[in-house]
Amino acid sequence: MRIEIKRFYKPNLTFGDLFIDDEFFCYTLELPYINNERDISCIKEDYYVVKKHNSPKFGECLKIFQSFEMYDVYELGEVAGRSEILIHSGNYARDTKGCILVGDIIYTQNEVIGNSKKTLKKLLEILDEQNYLYITKKGE
Repeated sequence: MRIEIKRFYKPNLTFGDLFIDDEFFCYTLELPYINNERDISCIKEDYYVVKKHNSPKFGECLKIFQSFEMYDVYELGEVAGRSEILIHSGNYARDTKGCILVGDIIYTQNEVIGNSKKTLKKLLEILDEQNYLYITKKGE
């Protein structure tokens, strides 16, 4: 399946709209973009591969990989300059160190997303084992 996140940036965080095969599914919450720096920045806009994953800290979630071409074969590896980038539940920017949080309601003034665990569960039920993710800026 094809996942697209259309981001809109704020000074302290990044909100986004998540689409599955061109249909709106939920909202996202991430850190602001600060040159893809570990623990303080969201990952850069790019194409990625997303696979179902079982994290020791977050349980069932999704893991984001970058696709690298090696000798005419594409291999999956960690996101460039980062490690363990996931899509998991959480409500505030402080709940992430570079991962993507999902929720079905957004409170822009309070900088919060809601119903995150329920939204992640539905997302995991819908997606295939391996999916394609495109992250872009809203309006592009």
